[in-house]
Formats: sequence, structure tokens, C-alpha cells
Amino acid sequence: MFHKVSELFNNSDWYLSLIDLLKTNLYTEVSVPDCGRSLLFNSLNFRFNSPILYLTRDINRAETLVNDLLMITGSQNQVFYYPPLENIPFEFLHINSMTYTQRSKALSAIIESEKTQYPPIVVAPISAITNKIISSFEMKEKRLIIKEGTSLKMKNLLFLLLQFGYKLNKFTEMEGQCSQRGGIVDIFCPIYANPIRMEFWGDEVVSLRSFDTNSQTSLEVMNEAIIYPVSEVVFPTNNASIEYFGNQMGQKQNIQQFSGELKFNNNFEFPDFYAGIYNNSSLLDYFDNTGLVIIDGKEKILEKYYELYEEILDRQNTYSKTNALPEDFQSPYFSYTEFNNFVDNLNKVIDIKEFQSKGFNVPIKPILAYQNQFDKLISDIKMKIKTGMVIVVSSYLNRIKELFQEYEIPYEILTDQTKTIRKNIVTIAEGNLKEGLLIEQNEEVLILSDNEIFGYSKQRNIIVNENKTRGVSSISLDEFSINSFVVHIDHGIGKFIGTTVMSEYGDSEEYMVLQYADKGKIYVPTHMSHRVSLYKGSSGTNPSLSRLSTLEWKRTKAQVEEDTLEIAKDLLDLYAQRSLAKGKSFPSDSLWQIELEDSFPYIETEDQIRVINEVKEDMESETPMDRLICGDVGFGKTEVALRSAFKAVDSGAQVIILVPTTVLATQHFETFVNRLKPYPITIKMLSRLVPKSEQKQIITDLSNGQVDICIGTHRLLQKDIKLKNLGLVIVDEEHRFGVLQKDRLKEMRLGVDYLSMSATPIPRTLSMTMSGLKDMSTIDTAPEYRLPVKTFVSEESDELIAEAIKRELSRQGQVYYLHNRVHSIHMIASKLKKLIPNLRVAIAHGRMLPESLDKVMTDFVAKKFDVLVCTTIIESGLDLPSVNTLIVDNADRFGLAQLYQLRGRIGRSYRQGYAYFTIPEFKIITPPAQARLDTILASSDIGSGYRVASRDLEIRGAGQVLGKKQSGHITTIGFDLYMKMISHAMKKVKGQELLDDKDAKLFENQNPKGPHLKLNLNALIPTEFIPEVSTRISLYNELAEIDAIEDLYTLKVEIIDKYGQIPIEFENLFTVARLRLMSFQCGIDSIILKGNIYHIRFDQTIKSLKYILESNEELDINVKNRSLNCKVSRYSNIDTLDKLFNFIFEIKHRVESIH
Repeated sequence: MFHKVSELFNNSDWYLSLIDLLKTNLYTEVSVPDCGRSLLFNSLNFRFNSPILYLTRDINRAETLVNDLLMITGSQNQVFYYPPLENIPFEFLHINSMTYTQRSKALSAIIESEKTQYPPIVVAPISAITNKIISSFEMKEKRLIIKEGTSLKMKNLLFLLLQFGYKLNKFTEMEGQCSQRGGIVDIFCPIYANPIRMEFWGDEVVSLRSFDTNSQTSLEVMNEAIIYPVSEVVFPTNNASIEYFGNQMGQKQNIQQFSGELKFNNNFEFPDFYAGIYNNSSLLDYFDNTGLVIIDGKEKILEKYYELYEEILDRQNTYSKTNALPEDFQSPYFSYTEFNNFVDNLNKVIDIKEFQSKGFNVPIKPILAYQNQFDKLISDIKMKIKTGMVIVVSSYLNRIKELFQEYEIPYEILTDQTKTIRKNIVTIAEGNLKEGLLIEQNEEVLILSDNEIFGYSKQRNIIVNENKTRGVSSISLDEFSINSFVVHIDHGIGKFIGTTVMSEYGDSEEYMVLQYADKGKIYVPTHMSHRVSLYKGSSGTNPSLSRLSTLEWKRTKAQVEEDTLEIAKDLLDLYAQRSLAKGKSFPSDSLWQIELEDSFPYIETEDQIRVINEVKEDMESETPMDRLICGDVGFGKTEVALRSAFKAVDSGAQVIILVPTTVLATQHFETFVNRLKPYPITIKMLSRLVPKSEQKQIITDLSNGQVDICIGTHRLLQKDIKLKNLGLVIVDEEHRFGVLQKDRLKEMRLGVDYLSMSATPIPRTLSMTMSGLKDMSTIDTAPEYRLPVKTFVSEESDELIAEAIKRELSRQGQVYYLHNRVHSIHMIASKLKKLIPNLRVAIAHGRMLPESLDKVMTDFVAKKFDVLVCTTIIESGLDLPSVNTLIVDNADRFGLAQLYQLRGRIGRSYRQGYAYFTIPEFKIITPPAQARLDTILASSDIGSGYRVASRDLEIRGAGQVLGKKQSGHITTIGFDLYMKMISHAMKKVKGQELLDDKDAKLFENQNPKGPHLKLNLNALIPTEFIPEVSTRISLYNELAEIDAIEDLYTLKVEIIDKYGQIPIEFENLFTVARLRLMSFQCGIDSIILKGNIYHIRFDQTIKSLKYILESNEELDINVKNRSLNCKVSRYSNIDTLDKLFNFIFEIKHRVESIH
């Protein structure tokens, strides 16, 4: 709809003159201020109908323009950001795959532009085009075009995808990933909104369809798929690449071989290092013959490139001297001279100047912000709509409409149906421009943004991937691996040592093999696999194996069950007391509340909105709120607290916010003061950073009601604190307060609303179980712009530390260096200053004088320092988006939960975060410490709080909710089984129906083995079809837990969708599962096929039905007491059984209808 705005100047004299100039000149100087560039470039893109490249001086300018263009075009398929690789030149360091996919998406869009209605606009900072990349010709030549019926070996396709830079995963969830299961290959090529699923039959593609990353189920059938490389270096096919990529696929043979050897051994994990050998093209080459290149000031761009190349050259010389680079090494970067030549040889260039120049001057001017001076704003608008057009672009439509209604200004909303923008009326468009502008032409155009009207606007971020997965993945969080500890509900803790196929009566089934103490073993049929769960204890150490054939496990389980029932009763009593208590009922949202929420500078996630609404609902009820909010660090809990506090204060109540550290208190205080500045609210802070005299005054003001919100540490819990009208208590990380402090908290919260926040995840099962007993809310979704933190574990080295810090400084960022020893912290700071001259280093630790610590933290937030050398004082709650590199020395000394919390301090913005966990050289670390470091390295996903890395945290979270005693039980019987027992106990206490409950079947011993079936069928998942044991067991589990035939059919459809056509043995597995369910419903204990007769035994006598059953003319049936024999005659084995079951169900329904 924003093309209507461009139409306001498309026929103006100045614009037509500019178009004529651009058509005739190869090089044109154009002066236009930043505020007008997005509108102008979008218009030129339409007018010339060709791709545009805008080359900026730095990352910030590029990102600002991309956001404006995304808003104006309303399309991610037209605007592309080409980000810098952010690697350290000549270093083997992993680069975030999302960077590659964004770059690949831009290159592919330029090649595909001939086919698209709107050619792409690509925006790149100069630092993004230093690398030599794949040529447009090679990119086009190498792409794969696959249609239904295409003849292609699956192994060859996988090999090509790995060559193209795709990462082989178990499931495909993000751009640049691929996966293979059975006859299915999934690929997420960045040019598509959704990944592609290819189904093979032999060596032919029989189906192409898109699928959803979260549910992993198919969406739409596709006619063809075009697959472009995501790597800018495509290694040739030869023995070395066949060995490397073949190993990843688990097979080196049967891959078609080509000739051509490498010049020297490649490290295939780091293709960019070898770009000089295989590539000699630049992004500028893609615009050589077609398209328009716009440069953000030619002189400044060349000057910036010169600086970048000097740094690259300096590093190359250093590495050459130490023989780290081969003698004939070809640099992967373009020299300054080469880049200069590229610019000179471009087909058509617009050189953008910020100020008026001798070239063409665009009549666009920036405007001053009104910053809530509404009278002046209204006066200017009324004057402008008489002579020209006024357009307001705002994220806050309701507020703008209310404002114009109050001042009687006519307006209309801009929609796709709007034919033209009119005079004498304001046009309001929903959107978020960085800043407004004035176009000076015959009929002036004034465009106002939120920045001019309110003095602030919503934070905008480049949308890196719409189809972002939530914190909880669609893939199973826990996987059975060989030698993992498990818990069998009947036999106790054992070790899973693999699977084996066993046959009985002609049936073949896969069994899980569990080893116990004294080398005892049990074989668990996979249809009973749901009775086995992975063991996870609260101590992190390996458990003792249970002994078979003793009562030890039975006694342990009985004791835990007794305690879980006690907890459930206590919680129920607490809930009853809460229900009787009467608290303050806050009114619904006021206009001020709505205004405050509109001013939130970010776009809320769905989870945030849900949790905010849950809290408001609690506050508006008469029952005092008692709610726990769990969310990963940086997921938006502070905003929930702020809105809750405002709601309470807006109704005349006081609020206290309790935090565990002075640093966190200061940060919350600044956040609240900045956000609530426009409102008559008094906010104070109480901590050791506040002088005693000031503390005394604050305490007096609290008691007489002159302070509305008080944020503080445990100082707030002391006896001298009295409040006139306390309405809401908010506690951040309650578990970090001591027993006495918690007792004082209990006194303070009587009859008032209580909101607790924690970054420690509470298990989903526990949250659901306690629904109605304890109110819990979880924020699982990361903000849209957050990237997983790249994590490295390495031996400590000065070179690595210096490079990591320089990398961060090169993108105008800051660094945390965590050294958890106060006595040597100054020595570390001195070492860093020697390593990097002119480095601005600050020191922060808990033993500093309060005033000193406050000053250091304030100065660091103000970017007066580059590096903060600190202790774990930063562990909780700090939120600094500019800090995106963390270096932790002696990382083996930290617990897993601590490492996870520390890593959460960075990557809080849309920038890639880097965490370096270092260990002293030659130090021998303990196996548990090694396991912790391996885990933190393996789990860098956003919101991985529910994954393996944070299972320790979940256990801690469960302990916080249920009490310390329960942590011991978790160690004794394992986390998963304990959660099931808690769930079962809660349902029992609440008097919920347990007859059809899965927990009841587990704990009440209601025929735990199910009907006994021997049907002369091989029913299993062949290892050739699914080789990974963890995946097979996961599928067996899903089958075992199904208790409705409709769900069985749904699962089968899902599996065929994800894995392709299933083999006969897998088909038999579904048949057996279906017959087992039907047997259960009919009260059948066993079905055994001997020869050609089915011997069926019921759980009670069927003598009374003998006549009806034997009267069936199609089947040869013989009934005796609890037994029924049925002869297999003209039908197949299974068909005979199906007919028999249909007949039994018919009789059953008749009998039930009579009764």
C-alpha cells in the first residue's frame, strides 16, 4: 500500500529530471538525507524494474535501511540483507549458519529476478563484500532443479547438498539444513518460505511438497524445487570430499566420483578459508551487466575498504611469518586495488551524498521531533493539509486516532483499497519508519513517524527467519543412546546397552536390553517401551544400578509415592486457603495503561501477550494473585513486571520489586524510570548503593505513601520497612533469597498480589499437573530477532582471547571477561591491556565499594569501556544488548546451570553472540566437568532451557516449587518417573477420573503387559529403514502410548509423511498395535495363532454368548468358558481376525444397548 506514497512524487518535475539523468549517465551524484532513501530507492526499483544494490559504510546504516524498506515494500521476498561473515580473517572459526543463508538468499534472488514481478533490493555493508564468492554463472549452473519424476539417486542428492553447504540434521528446522529418513529427503533452501520434502521410490522423486518446521507435517504439493548452494565455496567432487561428506552421510561408497584433486588438504568445515582457490567473484559482479548500484558516498566507501584491507593484510603477514599459511596461499579477500577496479567497472552507479552537492539534489528534508508537544504538532498539521498532503506512519493507530478525534482533525486510514492520497485530510498508515520527512515540491508531502510525534518508536529488527522454531522443539528432547542410564517402572535403574530382535511362535519383535547390578539383564519388548524412561538425577553423578529379584526398588517407589501424595495434599490445602482469602481487585486497563503498553519499544511475542493477560486477569480478581513466571533470560519477563506494577500504581496501590543483586536492582530501576518517565509515578531504589541518609528518607516516604514503586535488594525485607498501601509484590529469582528472607516475604505478601519470576525453567509436566493449585506461566518463545549463541570450548590462549575481543570491537560491541577470582582479577585486566593496546577495561566484583561498583556498571552501560572483567556478579538478570561476546576462564569450575545462565548474558539483540569457555593449557579436567562442557557446547539453541543442557535447571526448578526434600527423590528414582508420580498423586488428590489415565495404567498395575499376542508376524522397525536406535525407540514409545485407534491411524499418516512408504515389518507393527487396542476394548487377555487356529482367551467367561458367537456363518468359531477358537479358512490370518473383531464389537454394542 505504500506505493501510493511514492505516487505523490512519481510525476513531479524533480523526480522525472532525476530519472532522465540516471538513464543517460553511468555515474550520477545524488544528495538525499537518510530519511528519504528508503522511499526513493523503492521507487527507483519499480521505475527501472531491475535489481538494486545499496552499499553502506557500516552495519547500522544497512540494518536501518533494510527495516525501512521491509516496512515500505511489505515483502521479505523483495528486500534482502547481505550481512558480513563476521569471521576473524584466516581463522578457523564457525560462523552462524543463518549468516550464510541470508547471503545465499540475496544471491539467489538476484539470479531469479528475471522470473519475479518485483526485482530484489539488496542492502550490504562494505564489510560484507571483502570476501571472494561463488560467481553468478556457477551459482546458476550448480543449482538443482528437481520435479516429480526426476531420476536421481538419494545418496548423490545428499552428497550434493553437503557440498552446497547444507548441514545434515535429524530433522530440518532451519534454513540451510537437510535431513534424510527412510525414503524422504528434507531440504530448507533459503529462497522458500518453508522447507521442501522430497519422497523417493528407488531412484525416482515421486513427490515434492512443502512442510511446517514445528509440526514437521506436509503443507502443499509443489511442481518443482530449485535448490541453490548456501555456501559461497562449493568444493569439487574428489576422493577427499567424498571421504569427508560421505562420513557425514555414514556411507562413502556408491557416490558418483569425478576427477580433480585439491591443491592442498582442505578443512571442509571452514570453506571460506579456501575461497581464494575456488572463487574470484564479488557481490558487485552480480550487478555488472544489469541492475543499479547505489553507493553510500564513494569516497567514504573506498576509505572504509582501505581500512578493512589494511587489517586483513596485517593479519595475513603475521600468519605468513609463523608459517600458519601455505607459501602459495591465495587470499580469500579482494585487495583494495581489486575492489577499486570493481567499482570503476560497474554498469550504472548512483553516488549518494548526505549534503547538497554539485550533483542532483533531491528536495527531501528531515523534520524536527515534536516530542509530545501536541499543540504545535496539531497546528502544523492543520496548516499543511490545506496546501499539501500529510501522512502519519505509526505503530500506534488507536492513539493517533484518539489524538486526531480530540483535536477534530479529519483523517482516513491507508489500505490496499485506497485509490489516492488526498489533500485536506490526514492519511494514517500503520507502520514503523525510522524517521519522518518533508518532500518540497508544488504540493508538499509531510510524512510523520512515531519518533517525531511521541519521541520514541518500536524497536525494529531484520526478520531473519519467519519460520523460527519455539523454545521447545518438535523433536524429542531426550534420546536413548547406548550406555545411557534408564528407569524401568517395575525393575528400577538400569543401563540401556542396545536392542536385539527375538522370535517366538514365528513373531519377530525388537527388544530393549537393560543391564542391572551384578550383570543381571532384562529384555523389554518395544511395545512396552513406555515403561522405560531416561534417568536424570539432581546431583549430575551416575546412579547406582538396581538389583533384580529384590524388594529394594519396590520399597523405594512406595516411599516416594507416599511423599508425593503428602505434597499434593499440602498444595491442595494451600489452594483452599488462597481461595478463601480476599485481596484487592484492580480495575480493567485505563487509557494510561494502554498508552504505556503501546510505548513498549519491541514487538511482543505471543507468549508475552498471553502471560501479561494471565497476570491482569489475576489482578482483576478478588483472590490474591500468586503466580510464577518462568522464561529464559531475555525473553521479556521484565516487561510483564513493569506492566503489572503500573496497573497497581494506576489504581493507587504501592509496589515493591525485590531482586537478588545490587547490579540487577540498578538495571531494573533505570528501565522503570525510563519507561515511566511521562507519568506522575515516584520510583525509588533501596540497596547498599544508596547512601544511608537517602535510604532513611525513602523509608519514610514509603510509610506515608509518597513512593509508588520501590525496587531493591534484601534491604527491602528488613523490619523498618512499612508501606501505607501495598498492593503488589514482585520477586525476581526468589530461590536466591535465604530462609529468613523468605519468611519475611510471607509476612509481607499476606492479602496482596504476589508475582514471582524465574529464569530457571519449570518442567512443563509439573506446570500442567499443578494447574489450578499453583498458577504458573511460561514464556517459551525467543524474541523474533534472537540468534543462538555460538559456543566454543578451547584451551586458553592469548591469541584466541585477543581475536575474540577484536572481533567484537570491530562491530562496535562490548565484551564480558569472566574471571571468578577477586585476588587475581586486576592481573587479568592488566594482561588484556597489554594484549590489545588502547583497550578500555573495567573491573566489577561483589567486594567493591557500592559507589565504585555502581559507577563502573553505569559507565559500562554508557559504553565508556570495551571489556568488563568481572566475577559471576553478572550471572543474573543483566540485559545489555551491546554485549555479545563472553569469555569465561577456568570454565571447568562452573556447574552446568551456571554456564547456561552466564551464556544467557549475551546474544540479547539480533547480533550473533559468541561464548568462549576456556580451560588452562595442559590442565586435566574431571569427567563430570568435561561432560558439562560437552553439554553446553552441544546445546546452543534459543530457549534450550527445555533441552538436555538445562535438564539440571528443570530439576532445580522442580525443587524450588516442591521443596528440597523432593530433590533427593529425583536422584533416587530419576526425574521423568518422579514427574509422572507427582502428576499421578495430584490427580488422585484432586479426585480426578483415573480409569483411562496413562499414569494410572503405569502405577495401578492394571495389566501392565497388555493383551498377549502371538500372530506369526514380524512386527518391528527395520534398522535398514531407520538406523538410529534413539529414533526407533521414540517411535516405539509413541505407538505404545496410543490408546485410541483413530490416533493410531493419525500417527501412521504422520510417519509416512516424515519417513516415506514404510516396509511390511513396520506395517505389521501398526497391525499388532491396532489388534492389541481392540483386544483391550473387548476384554481379551491373549490371542495365539497355532497352525491355522486362533486361540483367544477372555478375562471373563463368555459362555452366555456361545450360541450367538457360534451362529456366525462366515467364521468357524468354537466357544468354551473363557476361550474362543477361530479357524482361519478362506480369509488371510489378519482378515479373519478383523472379521472376528467386527462380529465381537457388534455383539458387545447389542448387549450394552440392552443394559
